[in-house]
Amino acid sequence: MNPIKMALMMSAATLLVACGGGSNESREAQIEKTAQKHGVDADVELDSSGEIAKVEIKRGDQRIGQGLKLPSGFPDDVSIPDGWNVIHTTPAAQDGFMVQAMTGASVDDVLSSIRTNLQSAGWNEVAFAEPAPTMKQLGFEKDGRMTNVNLIIPGDGNVSVQLITMPKP
Repeated sequence: MNPIKMALMMSAATLLVACGGGSNESREAQIEKTAQKHGVDADVELDSSGEIAKVEIKRGDQRIGQGLKLPSGFPDDVSIPDGWNVIHTTPAAQDGFMVQAMTGASVDDVLSSIRTNLQSAGWNEVAFAEPAPTMKQLGFEKDGRMTNVNLIIPGDGNVSVQLITMPKP
């Protein structure tokens, strides 16, 4: 998706929300219609105060936004910890999935929750690396499948998590 189009669409959405007027449903429809005029397939939800609670941009099987759900077919034994804000999902190689999320949890808490969730579901940790001071990588295997987790720590109190799960090549 063209980043300029996306920025314009989000700016238009913000202006529509700020202007108010009408029910949340009609305002959501206005935002979605404006996005569609720019070639963007979007699903917008406003909260009870009329602020944007969720935006989901759709491009084929890809989803970009805030508070996204895991895609259909995502493995049940790869759980995403509570409190993670899923911002991107897309298919990965070999019928796999890639999920990107943000969390305000500490790096130690993120590592602990990933390990606890995956190991309690039968996954074995097979790799851990710190290729840079602001990056950590974990690898897990189970039943001919692999799950790799990359943590990026930007220093703003958040942690960006990228999780890829697929059959082992």
